[in-house]
Amino acid sequence: MTRLDSRIRSFLVMAVAAALIGLGAAAGWEAVRAQGHSHMHGAMDPGGWYKRLGSEARAAAVERQFRGFETTMAEVAYRYTEMYFGALDGNWDYAGHMGSTLATALTTGLERRPQFRKNADALFLKGPHAQVMEAIKAKDLGLFKQRIETMRAACTACHAAEAHPFIKIGVPTVRRNPDVIFHNADIYPNAYDTVRVTSYLKTDKPVTVKERLWPADKDYWVDRLAFHVISGWPGGKWIRQHVMDPVMFRGPCVEWRNYEASYDVRELEPAHDARHGRAVQRDRGG
Repeated sequence: MTRLDSRIRSFLVMAVAAALIGLGAAAGWEAVRAQGHSHMHGAMDPGGWYKRLGSEARAAAVERQFRGFETTMAEVAYRYTEMYFGALDGNWDYAGHMGSTLATALTTGLERRPQFRKNADALFLKGPHAQVMEAIKAKDLGLFKQRIETMRAACTACHAAEAHPFIKIGVPTVRRNPDVIFHNADIYPNAYDTVRVTSYLKTDKPVTVKERLWPADKDYWVDRLAFHVISGWPGGKWIRQHVMDPVMFRGPCVEWRNYEASYDVRELEPAHDARHGRAVQRDRGG
């Protein structure tokens, strides 16, 4: 296993408060599809829930299974990401396919929720989306990036017009990759506006860390010292962001998955220390 951000465990090894984020919109959409697939192969209702409904209730029941507009937006987000990276890779046919099917997904969703059509047409489909498709057809990467910026702003404006101003569309940063095992982000306080992102990938490269697990009898005094600097010193958070982490994340690193997963809580503090206490909160996406 190797990491895109190439993490090296050095003398400043430390456990960090981590936010495990999902693989972007692509993973969310695949999860929706996988959930539906598992339900199909799960316990079936032998009597047929649909058949037991009256004819007048069936249409409403089927519509509920589509779950309104959120599944539409999950597919739109997935195709937006694939379109973007397709263009960056110079795979213009793929980018065009994803851009076209993005519009199809949105249009189909608007059939179920026509109250959103006015803003979707005016702010997205008949303007910025069409312009992005023109850039894809021209195979002009510079023009494509310019028009993506316009489209992002239009999407955010459309969400605001529909009373969802908290949904802001960014440039895709995490691409769909079947070799990614998990994805991690460390958010730096106190501003919380800078994130160090790490992706863990399957690889056939030789390991640079020979151990398969962290030693059970390891002495963690250096780790604890690092935590003390970060949490107790003036400027400790700055030192972590600009000194410690650049050292930790330098150079290539290939390690066993179990090694990365075998952290010990003794990194934080001795088990018998009654004077101090620390806690790590880990949020798991999905």
